[in-house]
Amino acid sequence: MKNLKDKSLFREAGLIGGRWIAAGSGRTVDVLDPATQTTIGTVPDMGGPETRAAIEAAALAYGNWKKKTNAERAALLEAWHGLMLAESGSVSVDSFAGAQLSSKSYRSARLTLAGAGATVGTSSSIATIFQGAWN
Repeated sequence: MKNLKDKSLFREAGLIGGRWIAAGSGRTVDVLDPATQTTIGTVPDMGGPETRAAIEAAALAYGNWKKKTNAERAALLEAWHGLMLAESGSVSVDSFAGAQLSSKSYRSARLTLAGAGATVGTSSSIATIFQGAWN
């Protein structure tokens, strides 16, 4: 994670219900750099209990999201988009675990990140246009 500006963005835990947690079993899986086959980190080897907890947390989050107005949704998406843009320069293939796990090329990983940022930015704009259509 040598190229990551904000080291707090690198987590070796799973995010469930707003909390970063380890696998209940304590087991982890190594994340390898596909170019060098060196270990760059680990991820929790989560199983059934963590999956159920994640599904329950997602259902709760969706219920809360549905209650937000379009303006509130747009503000959250715009803030997320701003964070993505602010950190996009520090995220490279050797610091983007998703790219490492899928063995994406540097160019492909950068295009994926750019596309994700554009999608969030567009979604925030659309959310301000539609009045009640998603409620």
